[in-house]
Amino acid sequence: MNILIIGDSHTGALERGRVQLKRDGGLPKGVSWRIAPLGMGAAMNAPFWDIVDGRARVLDPRFRQRLARIPPVVGQTDVVGLQMPLWWGRLIRGLLEHDVLPYGYDGPGRRLSPKLWRHMIRADMRYTLGLGTFLKERGLPVFAIEPPTLRRSYRMAALLGAPTTLALLAEIREVQLEALTEAGIPVVWMPKDATDDAGYLIDAYGHEDPADTHHANAAFGIRMLHQCVPMAQSLMGQGAKTPVAG
Repeated sequence: MNILIIGDSHTGALERGRVQLKRDGGLPKGVSWRIAPLGMGAAMNAPFWDIVDGRARVLDPRFRQRLARIPPVVGQTDVVGLQMPLWWGRLIRGLLEHDVLPYGYDGPGRRLSPKLWRHMIRADMRYTLGLGTFLKERGLPVFAIEPPTLRRSYRMAALLGAPTTLALLAEIREVQLEALTEAGIPVVWMPKDATDDAGYLIDAYGHEDPADTHHANAAFGIRMLHQCVPMAQSLMGQGAKTPVAG
């Protein structure tokens, strides 16, 4: 089974996990992985792909060197994992930059209506979810992969306050899941033990560089790759059916 995982910078933890598993002889049997970023997450609420000759073409020439077409022209692709539709940091960063918060949340700034806020979350997914829908229409099984959640050291938690940031993240995730469910794209969720009782990503999965407070490390990538296998098998008809909600 050939699994292609594409997405934003959070593919880095998955790729480092794959490299470590290969080095240690721990790769899941019968699975071939290709993991490639398509661009920076900050830019994925704008067009980052188009269609050429029936395939998705990566627009950023820097990332196109890694993967020019989706599905790739060379090699077999059996199932695709999307490591980008569930990213939440871009939305919260936008609130901070424009000094706004939805009604019902504690913090300074102008207020957004709940309806507009949920519309913004949907609009933020236009191009990431659109890519998944396009690939499904081509007949490829597609699933989404949850990125690492908030860490206690992430600067957004300090700027907005951790309770507000976690509450915003929960609502973002709710709307994102609604959109993915409507599109028929199931989700591979983080393991429950990846977070502490308050809902933060545990320190054991923090990035190898202490200065990076929002990406995860290879150990997190390994856990997520193992989570992806039964999902891919299910979509390929090789295992028990995996529900959308994890």
